Amino acid sequence: VFLRTPEYCVIYDAFPKARVHLLVLFLERSGLAGVNELQELEPSHCEAIERATQFAQDVLAPGLGEFARAPIRAGFHAVPSLNVLHLHLISQDFDSPRLQNRKHWTSFASPDYFIAPRRAVEVLRGRGTVGLQEIRAAAARLPPAPLRCPHCAQELPALPALRAHTASCATSARSMP
Repeated sequence: VFLRTPEYCVIYDAFPKARVHLLVLFLERSGLAGVNELQELEPSHCEAIERATQFAQDVLAPGLGEFARAPIRAGFHAVPSLNVLHLHLISQDFDSPRLQNRKHWTSFASPDYFIAPRRAVEVLRGRGTVGLQEIRAAAARLPPAPLRCPHCAQELPALPALRAHTASCATSARSMP
């Protein structure tokens, strides 16, 4: 356990895909306990998602960004592999031997697969649960994302080249979108 509050339990990802890769799990007081995946969210959950995002930005990101030496992004997987709703906090260095294939890359690099909390809230407010279900269906059909540096957008031919480039990319920023 990295951090526990009355609302959240933040744990280390068991299979980290970057130097910093944490999961924010939602406890009873968060307003999101009992939700198993993104598509179960309802418009009434929007404020709880916004509070969790603020928690990540205010409490977690400042110290983690320095450790990672790269921006930290927050997001939900459109097609999750864990059976409980969780918010990923992942550094954009992608410095991990566990990032082994394009499927791993796509799951964190594609905005159609790695859903920013702000986008989830916009979809819920605009289209409700149906909008999130459509996102999941579209994500399940996605081809692998191109291997582009998250800092400068240069496309690279393979994961080892991407990791090497990302580690030294001069245009890396330090923020959490």
